Amino acid sequence: MQQTGQVQEILELARQKVEIATNPSAFGNGVPIFDNFTEALSAVGMATAIAAAATAVGGYFLYLWTKNRRAMLKTVSTA
Repeated sequence: MQQTGQVQEILELARQKVEIATNPSAFGNGVPIFDNFTEALSAVGMATAIAAAATAVGGYFLYLWTKNRRAMLKTVSTA
């Protein structure tokens, strides 16, 4: 008898969780953030801009590193 009550309580808790998760105002894991593609476009655009900026900054630092490396090699080779 006690096990039946526990099972019923567990099932009720699971039902409540499903009801909350499928609510239109729900958020969290498994709930889509965007309702349609046009809402996702701004996020894709933002991610693309961030990736382009990171690539540009990385390329600039790589350029500075190679420039400095060449200057050091030139100095060493002339000494």
